[in-house]
Amino acid sequence: MSKEQKKQLFGFGLPIILGTILLLSASYAWLQLTLNGTKTNVLKVEDLSLELDDKESVGINGDGVVPVLDAVGLAEDPYTFKLINHGSTDNNYTIYLDNVDLEEGETQLPDDAIKFDLKKGDTTLIRTLLSYVTEEDHDRVLDTGIIKGGETFSYDLRMWVDEAATQDMAAGKTFRGKIRVEAEQVVEHAPTPEECFEEIYEKGKITGYLCGTRIFDFDQWEWKLNTPEQSPAGRIITDVVIPKTIDGTAVTAIGDYAFGMSGTGTGLTSVVIPEGITVIGQEAFAYNQLTSVVIPEGVTTIDFDAFYHVPLKNVYLPESLEEIGQEAFGQTQLTSVVIPANVKRMRYGIFGNGRLVSVTIKGKKSVTDFEDWQYAIEEDNWLQGSVCHTYASDHWQDGNLDDDNNPCVHWEP
Repeated sequence: MSKEQKKQLFGFGLPIILGTILLLSASYAWLQLTLNGTKTNVLKVEDLSLELDDKESVGINGDGVVPVLDAVGLAEDPYTFKLINHGSTDNNYTIYLDNVDLEEGETQLPDDAIKFDLKKGDTTLIRTLLSYVTEEDHDRVLDTGIIKGGETFSYDLRMWVDEAATQDMAAGKTFRGKIRVEAEQVVEHAPTPEECFEEIYEKGKITGYLCGTRIFDFDQWEWKLNTPEQSPAGRIITDVVIPKTIDGTAVTAIGDYAFGMSGTGTGLTSVVIPEGITVIGQEAFAYNQLTSVVIPEGVTTIDFDAFYHVPLKNVYLPESLEEIGQEAFGQTQLTSVVIPANVKRMRYGIFGNGRLVSVTIKGKKSVTDFEDWQYAIEEDNWLQGSVCHTYASDHWQDGNLDDDNNPCVHWEP
């Protein structure tokens, strides 16, 4: 089965019941009757129908280029392309930038010398060196997420030779590349059974999980391995769909330590957080194995350490978000993030000890536009420990991060 088109095939069968007929007398005649249904039962498998449209773009054709400032590179014409979902099903997608074979006599320009900027619509998704988005398998991931049925995403990609590239690094060398998109249908799991939560559920808040690979023994105050026999659902569930209601009561909060605590998690590999949630508590998902998460609209607070030590590579933050707590995304694998305009408070170290190299802040023009900005910035810095932190420290000027020189922070008032 190819990555370009993954299908789910379904089948169903009607039970055949064989009963015993007792023939009481040889004189009885058999009565026969055939009845035909009026409805045709159909299962039609949906095809993935994504289109990568770059017909209106001339691409990037830099001949005889030299290292330039970011401002110069950003002024160049972009390579534009669209990702279009013509189908009715939602799809997980990933956009890669692949090498193309060089022509005879050419030498590869290294990723450390190439700067790029990717916009999605009017928002800068990421601006950094190409080397920072290269995975262990050498794939360069530019964007990843979910595109819903009928949606269209428009992108602008600009590339230039970084001003810091040396002559030995770049002179006489060439980069040739092409966009690749891979997608697969979003698999919709049924809501996780309520009994996985209900024993430790209170007042609209989920405070624990009983069906993961580990459960917390409050009597012994330690984590213990869970088994299917111990799980209230009769099985271990690591792809969790949090129900909107439990016992008829709306779920409005993911409580402190609900799925992780004290260096250990419940083994979650994916989670769907429903609309209606407003708060994600301390260490709520810490120490789990999530690689992507969508925070739904309505969430206003992500408390400290909420996703600490989780291998997140992609996160969507909603427009409703107002506060991000200390080290909420510490020690993740996020390389870029977009901070929504309504965020008022960002505590220090929210991306600490991580891979963050690009952050777009919408609706603001400097750190002083945040509430309590001195607490977040002066005391320990909200970028503390991330790759961006070095740049932030180098370009601190009169209470503002100098976005003209800081390659990490992009203000979009």
